[in-house]
Amino acid sequence: MRLDENLIHKLNGSEALHIATIYNNPEIAELAISHGADIEEKDDIE
Repeated sequence: MRLDENLIHKLNGSEALHIATIYNNPEIAELAISHGADIEEKDDIE
C-alpha cells in the first residue's frame, strides 16, 4: 500500500488509527500523527 502524503495530513487521529488497524500498518498512524493528527480527538458521532 502506497501512502499519499498529500492526503494523509487530512486524517484525524481516529481515522488514522482505524486505517492503520485495517491494513495492519502502524506507519499510517505514525505518518498521520507526524502531520498533526490528534489521536485524542473525539469523533463527532452522538
